[in-house]
Amino acid sequence: MRKEHKVISRRPQGGGGATVWGVIFYSGAVEVIFIEGSLNAQKCLEIIENVKGVIQNQMGMEDFVLKQDNAPTHNARVVKQWLDQSETTLLPWPPLSLDLNVI
Repeated sequence: MRKEHKVISRRPQGGGGATVWGVIFYSGAVEVIFIEGSLNAQKCLEIIENVKGVIQNQMGMEDFVLKQDNAPTHNARVVKQWLDQSETTLLPWPPLSLDLNVI
């Protein structure tokens, strides 16, 4: 008799797929970034800095609200410190809510 192995995912949403970062306004998508490899806190911070520059310089908007899905890299200490120091407004968002994620 052969014993079946059960696979239990430790990832809340099943894992796999692509990592995508997007900038979306009421007028549509402004920028979509596909991230190769793993997203760590430093890469996340670089993307936020670049995106903030695009929004402020190309779109002419000084004030905007950043939405993120509370992934561990988004909540890293270095990212939180930068957001506080740069006075970037962050939209409160429930964790692990991909069903609410527009990207």
